[in-house]
Amino acid sequence: MLLRQLSVIYDLTAHPEYTDILRAEIANLTSDWNKTSYARLRKLDSFMRESQRMAPPTVLGLKRIMQQPYTLEDGTHLSKGMYVCVAAHAIENDPKIFPEPQKFDGLRSFKGAGPDPNANLHSFAATETTVLGFGYGKTACPGRFFAALVIKMSIVKLISDYEFRFLPGEGRPKNRVIHEFLFASPWDKIQLRRREKYKHTIPKVLNSFAFRGTSPVKFGHAYYYLGMK
Repeated sequence: MLLRQLSVIYDLTAHPEYTDILRAEIANLTSDWNKTSYARLRKLDSFMRESQRMAPPTVLGLKRIMQQPYTLEDGTHLSKGMYVCVAAHAIENDPKIFPEPQKFDGLRSFKGAGPDPNANLHSFAATETTVLGFGYGKTACPGRFFAALVIKMSIVKLISDYEFRFLPGEGRPKNRVIHEFLFASPWDKIQLRRREKYKHTIPKVLNSFAFRGTSPVKFGHAYYYLGMK
């Protein structure tokens, strides 16, 4: 979950035009905030989903070992004992499914849902045949709802209380790929500072979330480093 939180912060810092949009969505709920409020953060759901679409936890999904032989409709034969998987990253970056897949669109899912009464189907934790970050079907990750809640709690706290920027002259840290695993680099640094003007506007339930950085950080009007180096 930490690397997913980090990826969202990287993407928000790289696309600051979404910052006020997400802060406004949070502010609209603060007068009546409770544990169900997180489920109503549709734009944040969409942003997190887009972040994971472009940098999923693995480029391959639904990994299985065939327990019996099977022939697909196109004639491809899968023998017993064969290791099979789905090209999840390629599917989620297919222009036939996602127009301009190379473009980061933080409201892609939000706009796709529209006034849909089943908007939960477009939430960060939702699974589809074309959204495979958490798997699909009865074997989809059972902990994804808890993970989505924890990530939302941390992101709401962070973007409400702090401002972020990359180091001078640098852009978003490149994602790392090890075997089939793709993740945000935890070894780079970014800068942050507290938004003093807004420090008292966050619901008490959020202030109970204690953000622990990987390095000691002092807060004030200046930017400070956050990273593992």
